[in-house]
Amino acid sequence: MLSKIAPSNRSETSLRDIYLIVCRQRWKIALFFLAVMVVTTLVTFLSPKIYRSEAQLMVRLGRESVTLDPTASTGQVVSIGQSRENEIKTELQILQSRALAEQVVDAIGYQAILEGQLPSSSVGQASAASSEDVALERDKAVRSLTQGLELENKENSNIIAVAYEAKSPKLAQAVVAKFVDLFRDHHIRAHRTYGSDEFFNQQTEQLRVQLAESENALKELKNQSGIASVTEQRTILLNRIGDLQRQLEGTEAALAASRSRVGAMQKTLASAPSTLVRSRIAGYSGNPLDFLQQRLLELQIQEKELRATMTEKNRLVKDVRQQIAEVQALIDKEGATHAKVTNLALLAEQAMVSELQAKAKVLKQELVQAQSELAGINEAEVKIARLEREIEIQRNNFRNYADKFSQAKIDRALEMEKISNISVVQPASSPVKPVRPRKGLNLALGFFVGAFGGVGLGFLSEYMDHSFRTPDEVTRKLQLPVLAAIPRFEGQKAKGYLVAGVPLLLPRVAPVWDMAEEMTERCGLLPANMLCDKTAADTAQLLAVTSCYSGEGVSTFAANLAINLVNQTGSRVLLVDANLAQPSIHQVFKVSQAPGLADLLAQASGLSNSIQPSNINNLDILTAGQGQVNLARFFESRQFVDLLDLWKREYRFIIIDTPPFQEAATVTRLSRLADGVVLVVESERTRWEVVQQAQAALEKAQAHVLGVVLNKRQFHIPGWLYRTL
Repeated sequence: MLSKIAPSNRSETSLRDIYLIVCRQRWKIALFFLAVMVVTTLVTFLSPKIYRSEAQLMVRLGRESVTLDPTASTGQVVSIGQSRENEIKTELQILQSRALAEQVVDAIGYQAILEGQLPSSSVGQASAASSEDVALERDKAVRSLTQGLELENKENSNIIAVAYEAKSPKLAQAVVAKFVDLFRDHHIRAHRTYGSDEFFNQQTEQLRVQLAESENALKELKNQSGIASVTEQRTILLNRIGDLQRQLEGTEAALAASRSRVGAMQKTLASAPSTLVRSRIAGYSGNPLDFLQQRLLELQIQEKELRATMTEKNRLVKDVRQQIAEVQALIDKEGATHAKVTNLALLAEQAMVSELQAKAKVLKQELVQAQSELAGINEAEVKIARLEREIEIQRNNFRNYADKFSQAKIDRALEMEKISNISVVQPASSPVKPVRPRKGLNLALGFFVGAFGGVGLGFLSEYMDHSFRTPDEVTRKLQLPVLAAIPRFEGQKAKGYLVAGVPLLLPRVAPVWDMAEEMTERCGLLPANMLCDKTAADTAQLLAVTSCYSGEGVSTFAANLAINLVNQTGSRVLLVDANLAQPSIHQVFKVSQAPGLADLLAQASGLSNSIQPSNINNLDILTAGQGQVNLARFFESRQFVDLLDLWKREYRFIIIDTPPFQEAATVTRLSRLADGVVLVVESERTRWEVVQQAQAALEKAQAHVLGVVLNKRQFHIPGWLYRTL
């Protein structure tokens, strides 16, 4: 008996396997490709033409390029520049705003946006619909415009492209043009500080009034203080105070000297005779002492005059005193101190003292007055400095607010003239040719999608298909030998394949190429595989042929197997049709269906009357009959065992065409009594999971599964290509 074989090592996927999948799934691939091409063609030629209008805006450096807000501070405003990337993003956000889209819809008309066509006349939109419906339609148009609008920032540039597509070229151009125009207005308003011109005008006027009041106050203060320039006035006054102090010091020194001389004269007169000298002889008397005294008096008078204007440290004063000392020394040397000083000299000296006292008093008064004037200048200087500081602050504020007021007026003028840092590089283009549909591109894409999608669908279908397609798959999944792989034949073509004059009756499917050689080889080797072993060559054998589903070719295979066994062994063979539900053996051999197995089991006929000879020597037929019996119970009965013994004495091979494995009880009970079971599996139909379940059930029933016959195998690859690969 044949045993299970080890699964063969499967080779890597080859080019033949790929061609096999493509050829096997060719109809799915072709239908998918055809469907894609049909849909693509219909969409391409039936879709409305779409026109595209585009405009380009450049964001250049301008007053909007910095974050300048005149109202941010009352002092100097610092312009803080922002990155160009952020500026471009800001403009894109403005372009994407819903408010701007609503303005465009209101300007163009929501009906034109929804219909994709400009109205034929300039008449406004119909107002028959309710306000709620109009609001809904308007909102729908705004969303449609927002979704259809394309905004793109050209890489590494300050260009923003604005594009819109519509069914009408005029509508596309009108939408883009209106969008650009409204965006420029929106951009100017977004970057303008509202109310700044009125605010700065008011502040400028207030500062002008305050500055005038402060300037008047400073003028009145200078007029009242009589100070034109504080610095110059202080310099003059300080020089005057210095002169007064020097004069006062000289006067006080002369006064002290004069008082000293008066005292000396009074002492001299006190020691002299009490004689009143009323006259004085002028000129030189010839007495040296008189001359020295005269010289001493002159030097003393000169000293008084010098000290009136000079200090004691002056060189002239020191020289005069030195001369006085020398003359006094000569007088002392002469020993004559009889100065003829009269009361008149004393009176003159006393008058000099009075004069110097009066002069010192006047100098002190003038010094006090000068110092008082200096204190007044200092006090006025503080007031003047405070007023000048306030005036400077007010002047700076006035200048800043005046500049900002000028800037605000410039901003308003620029807004009125729509001047900004947004430049229209390219106005809204007028499209001539539609941008969609692109017929050539669509058809090419449809071709590639259909081709590659169809191939992908084919491979997916192949992956999802769990049916057996080749003998290698049977061996790998079931670990059973493949007894035969019978190709699928068309009825007319099958007439040429005869075994002992009996045609091979296979399903009507056109062969891919000439399979006569393979059929002859397979059918010729099959009986040898059916022999359990050579030592039991003379022992009768019961072979059961079954399948998982009906219509897999069990009856056809059983008939051909019986014919080949007769031809190769020359032994007697009995072919039993046990498929009572769908009998077909009587049709193959053109014999009567009754009496048969059902009649025999029902004791409606004898054994000799039930078995019919065929037109092939040594091949007898037991048809299904026309009775209704329980085969499952009969196969377990003693009667069937006795019947088998009788058959085995008469025939070398007994081949039973069993029902499909759907009637598991009948097949499993018969398989216990059979010497071997052959599973017929239809290629590309039966899933390997179902066959494995049938195999497990047979093994559980301790049946001897000889192998698998892969029936109706299809060769999808053409013969010449198959042999080439």
